[in-house]
Amino acid sequence: LLKGAQVFASKCAGCHKPDGSGGFGPNLQDNVWLGKEGDITDERLVEIISKGTGKGMPPWTGVITDEDINELVGHIRSISSGSSGSSANSEDSGASVQKVSGASVFADKCAGCHKPDGSGGFGPNLTDNVWLGKEGDITGDRLKEIVSKGTGKGMPTFGDILSRDELDAVVSHIMGL
Repeated sequence: LLKGAQVFASKCAGCHKPDGSGGFGPNLQDNVWLGKEGDITDERLVEIISKGTGKGMPPWTGVITDEDINELVGHIRSISSGSSGSSANSEDSGASVQKVSGASVFADKCAGCHKPDGSGGFGPNLTDNVWLGKEGDITGDRLKEIVSKGTGKGMPTFGDILSRDELDAVVSHIMGL
C-alpha cells in the first residue's frame, strides 16, 4: 500500500486532495469509492484510472504502470472515511485568508499533472518560454483564465476551487518557474 500512497500523492492528490476527501475530483472516502456500496468494483476502478472518464479524470495508462494502477486501487480502498485529515483541511481553509503560497497551491493542485517542478507529465511543460510569457500569447491574465476555466482538453477547471488569492499566487508561481 505504500507504493499506492506514493503514486496517489504525486498523481492524484492535486484533484482528490492528499487525504482523498475530494476537491476537483470526487471524495474517495465515501462508501461507493471504498467499495462498500454501489458498483465500483476493483476492475471498474482500474478501468476509470486507466481510461479516464471523459469528465475531468484523465487516462493514466502510459503515464503510470499497470502495477502502479493496481497499487492505487489498494490505496483508495484503504482510505478511511474517518481519517483525521478532514479536520486539517478545515484549518487549511481558514488559513487561506492569510498570505497564500503559490508554491504550495501548485504542489497541492497542479504537480500531479505538471510535475513538482512544472516540467510536464500528463499536463504540458510549464517551464518553457510560452508558458512563462516570454513567447506566444500566454499572459498572466490568460493563464488565470486557463486555470479558472480549464481547456476542455484535460485541464480541469479550478475557478470554484481556488480563492482569488490562491489563483493569483499560483499564476505568479507558474510565471516564475
